[in-house]
Amino acid sequence: MSRVVRSPWLVTLVLVFLLGAPLWYASCMRTNSSLAATPPFMPTQQPPTITAVELTDGMLRAGFDAKALTAVGLTSNGVAAFITAYRDSLATQLAAIDAADTSFDAARVASDALRRKIESGKGSGEDVTAYQTQMSAMNSAKASRDAAFVSARTPVEALLTSEQRAQLARIRVNKTWELPMEFLLVDRTEVQWVALRDALSNEKIAPRYGEEVAPQHASVLSAARSNPDVALAKTRLESSLASVEAAIHAAIVE
Repeated sequence: MSRVVRSPWLVTLVLVFLLGAPLWYASCMRTNSSLAATPPFMPTQQPPTITAVELTDGMLRAGFDAKALTAVGLTSNGVAAFITAYRDSLATQLAAIDAADTSFDAARVASDALRRKIESGKGSGEDVTAYQTQMSAMNSAKASRDAAFVSARTPVEALLTSEQRAQLARIRVNKTWELPMEFLLVDRTEVQWVALRDALSNEKIAPRYGEEVAPQHASVLSAARSNPDVALAKTRLESSLASVEAAIHAAIVE
């Protein structure tokens, strides 16, 4: 009789191995299938960050300064939600804005140098061509920057009414006249803007010389200030600007 047959415990061990191996293999296959079905761990992508300085600058450049927001009727109670939304939106566009700024500044420096050279009479035909190229690059960079700000403004302006959005758009266009905020809510012809600017200047200077505002200027001012949008914006600025400014500061630095 063989040694194997004479050792019952060895026979038992062999049987256990033969019966257990398929079960162990099946268990391993199930484990591997489970691991394969489970996606690998991926770190959560952090949203872009933005500093208080970048946010402040971005608000001013987008036309979201305290006076503009107050003039269109945003109150201190709505400031926090507005700024939170704009912070997130601006963060997604900041890289594009920075790149456009860099391109714009480089093209402006180069074009200014070429323009001075051309105006001095020392510029060549190649300089004229290079100047035109730099001006084109500057315009392209400005267009890219404007598009980035539009993308940053659009989501947050959804929090406003259609009238408020239209008023902010007019303010952005009319701010080049550098007149008091309430007057920027109304579109005017160039002649009308000049007349209003002259009337405001006369109103400011006349008292220094003990004079009355000239009748033609007084008429222009009266008509401008009687406009409902101008009158309402003036009231809002006088009553709410301080609280809106405080709310903006608190929301930016939090």
